Amino acid sequence: MRTVSSNMQGFEIRTGFETTRTNQVGGEGIPNVKDRWNAWVVCQFAKDPSVEHLLAIGDENGFIHFLDAREDVITNSISADRSCVIDVSFVANRPNNLISISGHAKVTSWDIERQLALQQFLGHEGSVRALSVSDDNPDLFATGARDGTICIWDQREPQAAVVRPFSLLENTHPLLASKRTLIFTCQSIGTKRRSRMSVSMSSKGITSLVHYGGNTLISASSSFKTGIRFWDLRYRGKNSPFRILEDPNSSSTRDFGIASICLDRFSSSLFVASTDLKIYQYSIQGLNDTPVGILQGVKRTSFNTYDFRIAASPTSDHVMFGGGDCFAVIWDLQEKYSNSNKGKLKHLPYPKYTLGGHRYEVCYCCKIQQLWTLY
Repeated sequence: MRTVSSNMQGFEIRTGFETTRTNQVGGEGIPNVKDRWNAWVVCQFAKDPSVEHLLAIGDENGFIHFLDAREDVITNSISADRSCVIDVSFVANRPNNLISISGHAKVTSWDIERQLALQQFLGHEGSVRALSVSDDNPDLFATGARDGTICIWDQREPQAAVVRPFSLLENTHPLLASKRTLIFTCQSIGTKRRSRMSVSMSSKGITSLVHYGGNTLISASSSFKTGIRFWDLRYRGKNSPFRILEDPNSSSTRDFGIASICLDRFSSSLFVASTDLKIYQYSIQGLNDTPVGILQGVKRTSFNTYDFRIAASPTSDHVMFGGGDCFAVIWDLQEKYSNSNKGKLKHLPYPKYTLGGHRYEVCYCCKIQQLWTLY
């Protein structure tokens, strides 16, 4: 194994991986990838306290590597796909269970210890871009695709190697055409049924999902004008959200997208990373559907794609965003709520910390307190 690394306060961050290993993992062999550069595109720390030192990292060539943060070494790797690993998520209360999405529509549940694929989840027709696993009910998780479809999955079928969706939400973020366009469509196609089908084709792709409590799923798309939508998972087949957070730029003719969303440690605020270079804060426990705060300071190069993620610390009031300029930035929300430091310089709404050490764009961040010590 050979890596390129940079050292940040004693922690070695490897930015690439090469291997000549070929073995059987999950029923398929790991291809020989010697001399191929594997860029890391996604990472997540384990949720279970017993293995919180374990970091899962997905790369663009379909591998998932597991790094022990205590020893700064990769302990093992599995082959998830022959194309990019889009996202990974550990399952709460199950230290050896990991969910991954990769390729065009591949969703897999893994046994980390045995390096074995437990189940394949089939139901998406479009490319899968978003993943969220419920911490309140570890058996349930959701995935979202570029065609606007959200699949709800249930792992409680241990004998089933292939699992179909428990529930399916279609056309979740439709961007309705203008009245003039609808009239033209009806005249051209000539049938009411075909005109409705034409409108549904404008559904925007899912870019981010997050579970809120045990029964609610929050979704965002590549169109902010479609809003941030709340779905009640107790009603199977009901294809309408019970709440929609509004686009703060609704009066603008330009439609910005949403790269990522996350909840704070209390699940009281939702942070939304928009392609208009702002991070919007919504109070989801109140009745206000418009932003209550805005974080700024993200450089324009950070929004070349929808691959960049936002994350909130599970133990402190810090919000972190990875950018395309080789840096990650952190906002300290305590500056907003604390009055004890009146004489000190405050940075909000701009970042308090800029984290360097990366040679390439920073597209994913997770549990910031485990990588850097903030003073």
